[in-house]
Amino acid sequence: MDFENKIDLIKRNTVEIVTEEELRTLLETKANPITYTGYEPSGPIHLGHAVTIMKLRDLEKAGFTVKVLLA
Repeated sequence: MDFENKIDLIKRNTVEIVTEEELRTLLETKANPITYTGYEPSGPIHLGHAVTIMKLRDLEKAGFTVKVLLA
C-alpha cells in the first residue's frame, strides 16, 4: 500500500486526528507504529464496539501494530 493510501485509510471515517503532519511524520519514521485501545466489557459485545474495531482494522492494514487492553 502506498503512503497516500495509508493516510486515506487512517483518516477514513474519523472526525479528527492529532494533526496530519504528526501522522505523516509517524508513518515516515516508524516501520510499525503501535496503536492501542481499551475495553471494559460490562456485558456482551455489542454493535457500538464495531466502530473502534473497524478503525483498528484500518490501522492494522496501514501497518500499525494493534494492542487491545481488556479491563
